[in-house]
Amino acid sequence: MISDQEPRADPAEDPFQFLENEQAPATVAWSREQQRRTDDWYARHLRLEDLTTTLERLTRADASSPPKRRAGLSFYLRKSPSDERQVLVVDSENNTVPVYDPAVEDPSGNTSLDGWFPSYEGDKVAILTSAGGTEDSQLTVIATDSGQILDGPIPGARAAALAWMPGGREFFYTRRMLPPDGDVAGPRVILRHRVGMAPDTDVLLGDPFTQPNTYYGLQTSPDGRWLAVGTRRGSSPAKGLWLVDTTGESHPVQLIDEDQNCDMAAWFERDGRLYMRMAGAGERGRLVAVDPAVPGNSTRHEVLAEDPAATLKAARRIETPGGHPVLVVHKVQDGLSTVAVHDAGNGKFIASVPLPGTGNITGISVDDHPRQEPLTGFWVGYADFVTPPCVLYYDVSTPERPSRGRKLGRGSALGARSTRIVTRRTEYPSHDGTSVGLVMAYQDCGADPGPRPLLLTAYGGYGSVMTPGYSAMATAWVNAGGIWAYAAVRGGGEKGRAWHDAGRLDKKINAIEDFNAAARYLSDTGWTSPRLLCALGSSNGGMVVSSAILRQPHLYRAAVCIAPLTDMMRYDALALGANGLTEYGDPRNPEERSWMREYSPYHNVRDGSESPALLLSVGAADTRVDPAHARKLCARLQAASTGQDDSPVLIHVEERAGHGILSVSRGAALAARHLGFLASLVGMHRIAE
Repeated sequence: MISDQEPRADPAEDPFQFLENEQAPATVAWSREQQRRTDDWYARHLRLEDLTTTLERLTRADASSPPKRRAGLSFYLRKSPSDERQVLVVDSENNTVPVYDPAVEDPSGNTSLDGWFPSYEGDKVAILTSAGGTEDSQLTVIATDSGQILDGPIPGARAAALAWMPGGREFFYTRRMLPPDGDVAGPRVILRHRVGMAPDTDVLLGDPFTQPNTYYGLQTSPDGRWLAVGTRRGSSPAKGLWLVDTTGESHPVQLIDEDQNCDMAAWFERDGRLYMRMAGAGERGRLVAVDPAVPGNSTRHEVLAEDPAATLKAARRIETPGGHPVLVVHKVQDGLSTVAVHDAGNGKFIASVPLPGTGNITGISVDDHPRQEPLTGFWVGYADFVTPPCVLYYDVSTPERPSRGRKLGRGSALGARSTRIVTRRTEYPSHDGTSVGLVMAYQDCGADPGPRPLLLTAYGGYGSVMTPGYSAMATAWVNAGGIWAYAAVRGGGEKGRAWHDAGRLDKKINAIEDFNAAARYLSDTGWTSPRLLCALGSSNGGMVVSSAILRQPHLYRAAVCIAPLTDMMRYDALALGANGLTEYGDPRNPEERSWMREYSPYHNVRDGSESPALLLSVGAADTRVDPAHARKLCARLQAASTGQDDSPVLIHVEERAGHGILSVSRGAALAARHLGFLASLVGMHRIAE
């Protein structure tokens, strides 16, 4: 048993711990001097105006999210070229109208739409909004047709889940119980709320749904009788599942115990059954259905068996007009998305769904309103390196020949795809011989142009699957003649649960070694060279990148780390770091502390050594990853090196920004800082054209 009072670090090992207190005079003075130093470097080395304009133009493309279908209406997020933020709209018979526009509420662009939940009938929408990048959301209910506020705002709704009851008069939702000091780590509870009533009249769904550091997912059945409650402690890949009788006639039934170490997601289909996408340790996922009225193992039916070559991401059931139910199945194979039609009865493959290119499926939607008429198709969210997020409709009236119909929303993103951009997938060997996937985007120049500036990125954590998606930064870099590459390092979910487990806890070092192996492979095979190779990582990816460049600095010219974790000895004591205990380990445990010490960026800086040029970028209001991580690494590197102007170590703090997405104009300006830093150091002087 490790005492909470045990000293966390030797002062000699943590000389810049004082920078954790952002309000301390010493920290304020240090931060002011660092920003002056950063701004001075930019003033002497590059002009950001033209690059900002280029990135803003690329960002201001028509883009749409996958819809949530309710009663024949499509609710989705749309961003037109004139929008600073995504706007929630509703589409009916090609008549698209806004439901909620953050810019109308806050013209400054500092209000974010964090979540949205249409009622089954489509007449109401519950929205989550926050200001200044804090992600500390409040819950409001608005009328779809007028935008009129019907309920709220209700505070404490950070990362809230919500499930409507049929009829639109009640919903279940999660909320933090706010202690007197407003601590963001307050426990979440599940409440039953009646629209228009004060929150203090909500009915608490008590034990077993009052556990600390637990997140909940909520889904109601089409008839409103059942509530499925998914549970997850912190960021653990192991999830639980409970079934709650909303009439109160029976006690909650546990279908999946978290101790079973099963990653899963659950939802109800229109046939009334509860469907579960399940992946145990080392598995890639299978689809199981159960009758909620008889939830025991006797009614549990495997609908779709595990595919050993691909990871199951989603599946939806469609009752076609011919009375032949089918499943639309989304899988990821080696980082690339596929969609196929399967028989809903026996799971057999029927046909592949033709996608526009080599890209990423961002979601699959069917009409969720509990109506009895058959459906003829489904909606797919799609994006790739050069295609902004769009939504396509596919007709499966004839399951053997799925056909693409109209695009949801305005614009023609697919028509703007560049034929000069090539997306290539390959694999490379890591330090231990493991084969790791690598996806690259570049211009097809015909003859071999030799080594090019290359920007390598990765995430490698929490089982997240990273696939090709649209990026204004990637497009600008590739248009300027560079190569954009993503390494599917261990710790992600590109190859299922086993891939995640092979890059977390005591094996987290594999993610870092995989990243360095990608850098070596790209230089050894002539795609780039160490003087032209840049690295980019955000959040967990920022930790992977910063650790990688410190372990093998000779492989890289420059790096940008956005909101990185860097002090793994104290990460659990900073902001929401304690949520990562199942991903990284507990630094209070000597054994676990030792493996984190091996790769902790802050603790692997060597006096007198030089790192590649490094820009650390953070949001001042980030409540997920404390900006102190970046401050401490910046100070440690500057103290350890000679501070050559050719390889600067800089930090930029974006005020009134957090861990999420900024408005278009602010986001483009910040991205220009990131991309301009890297481009200037590898001689890409024409990137803004």
